[in-house]
Amino acid sequence: MNPVVGLGVAKRESHVQAFLDQYTPYGKSVSMKQIKEEINHF
Repeated sequence: MNPVVGLGVAKRESHVQAFLDQYTPYGKSVSMKQIKEEINHF
């Protein structure tokens, strides 16, 4: 088991997804806007 967190960063929004193994996602992906309040909440 090789858990990993994937992070996709774009200009206005980021997406985060946790994986238990290479192709096994854990839970749902999370989206957040690039503003201080949402980044601190994450």
